[in-house]
Amino acid sequence: MSVIRDNTVIGAAIKAVGLTKSQTLILTGQLLQPQSPLYNMVLTFYISGEIDRALFQASFQALVDRCDALRTVLVNNGAEYQQRVLPRLPYSVEYLDFSSDNAPAEKFSRWAEARSKNVFALDGILFESILVRLGDNDYVWYFNQHHLLTDAWSVGILFRTMQHIYGLLREGRAAEIPPMPAFSYYLSQYAEQQSAKNDSALFLKSQAYWQERLGTAQPPSRFYRQTPENRSDRTRRIPCLMGIERTKRLLEFIKGKRYQSFTQDLSVMQFFTTVLFAYLHRITGNSELSIGTPSHSRTSPELKQTVGLLIEVFPLKVSVTEGETFNSLFKKVSQFSQELLINALPGASDFEHHRAFDVLLNYIPASFGNFDNLPMNSEWVHAGHGDRNHLLRLQIHNFDNADQLTLFFDLNEDLFVGAEAHWVGAHFLRLLDAFIEHPEQQISAPALADEAEASDLSGRRSPVLSPELSPSGSTVLTLFEQQVALTPSQVALECDGITLSYRELD
Repeated sequence: MSVIRDNTVIGAAIKAVGLTKSQTLILTGQLLQPQSPLYNMVLTFYISGEIDRALFQASFQALVDRCDALRTVLVNNGAEYQQRVLPRLPYSVEYLDFSSDNAPAEKFSRWAEARSKNVFALDGILFESILVRLGDNDYVWYFNQHHLLTDAWSVGILFRTMQHIYGLLREGRAAEIPPMPAFSYYLSQYAEQQSAKNDSALFLKSQAYWQERLGTAQPPSRFYRQTPENRSDRTRRIPCLMGIERTKRLLEFIKGKRYQSFTQDLSVMQFFTTVLFAYLHRITGNSELSIGTPSHSRTSPELKQTVGLLIEVFPLKVSVTEGETFNSLFKKVSQFSQELLINALPGASDFEHHRAFDVLLNYIPASFGNFDNLPMNSEWVHAGHGDRNHLLRLQIHNFDNADQLTLFFDLNEDLFVGAEAHWVGAHFLRLLDAFIEHPEQQISAPALADEAEASDLSGRRSPVLSPELSPSGSTVLTLFEQQVALTPSQVALECDGITLSYRELD
C-alpha cells in the first residue's frame, strides 16, 4: 500500500483547535495501525452522460472553497494532535481515461479496489478526488475521504452540493453558488460548550446511565470457531442482497403497530438490530449481548447540513432470556434504542464505550440523486481493512430509496475462514425471514444450516490440527466444535432429567 499526500502547495492556516472525542478515537485507531487504510471512506459515483472535465475541476474547487472540513489538516505540536482549517486549498482533480481498454468497467473496478487501500499521510490532505472516463457517455467520480474529516451523513451533502455547483457553473450562474455551514464553527465552540455540558444535570445523568449499562467487560465473541487472540485488521466484505420481494415484506412488516417507531428508518434499524441480536445469541451462545451503533449527533437543522465528523458510536446491550421470542427481543431492542437516543449526547462517547462491543451495526440511508440530471449509481468501496477489535460489522445500505436493501458483512479474515464467511449472511437471512413469518416463535427455533452447510460442517476439518495428526483425520474435539456450530441449541447430553445443549456443553 502506498501513501496519499497532498497534490498541491498549501497556504498558511488559521489557529489550530483540538480534536473532538470522535476524532480522537479514530486518530488513536489509525496511530495504532499506521500502515492500514482503516478509515478510508471510498465512494464511486457512476455517471451516465458526458462530463465536462474543466467544468468538473472548477466545480470541485468551488466545493473545496466552501467546505472547510475538506480544507482541514492535522498538526502535531509534539504533545498532541490538533487541526487547522486552511483558508485556501488549490486542488487538482486527477483525470484517468480507461475508455480505450477492452473492458473499461472491469479495469476501473480492479483499479479502485487497489487504490482504496492507499493510506493517507496524516500530515497531508486527507481526501482525494479523481474523475475517470470509461466511455463517451460513461464516467466515474472516485472520492476518498479519511473518516477524521467526514462521516457517512456528510457524503450525501458533498455529492448533492457538488452536482448542484456543476449545474450552476454549466449555466453560467456562478454567483448563485450557495455557502455551506462551517464545521470550523462547530469545532471552535465544541470545547467551550462541552465543558459547560459536562457539568450539566443532563450530561451527568447520561454519564450515570452509561456507567450502569456498560457493566463489566465482555470476552470476545465466538462464532464458528475459537476467536484468535492475535488478529490482523484484514476484513472481507461479503455482500448480501435482500431482494426486492423480501425488502417489500420487511417494509410492510414494520408497519405493524408494535414495530413502528418515530421514523421508518428507526423502525428498520430496530428490526435489523433484533435479527442481529438473535443471530449473535444463536451462534455465539452468549446471553449478554452488545453491539455498537452510531448516533449522527446532528441536533440542529444547521448541523444536519454540515460536513464533518459528528457521528459517535455507542453500545446497545440486551440480555436474552430463556424462551426469548422475536417479539419479546424486539421489545427490548425498542426500549434500549430509545434510552440510547436520549443518552447518546454529543461528546458522551469514550474509549470505554468502544470496549463494550466487538460487533457493529450501521444502517446508512443516503440520498444522492442524479448528477446534474444525469443518471447516477453509487458504490461504497471496501478498503479491505477494519478495526481488529470489530469481529463483524453489518453495513445496511439504503441509497436513494432503492427497491431493495443491501447488506454488507465486513468480517475479520482471521476469524471467518473459508465458507464460514458466506454462512453469516445465509444464517442471518433465515432468522430475518423467520421473524417476519412467525414473530411469536422463539429465536432458538429456526434452523440455520441448510443441507450443503451441514455436509460441509460434518465433512471439513479444523484448520488447526496437531502436527502428529493425519492430514485426513479429524479429532473428537474437531467434530464436537463442528456440531456446536451446526446445532448449538440441540440437546447433547441427557441424564436423570437433566439436559445440556451443545452450546452449554461447549
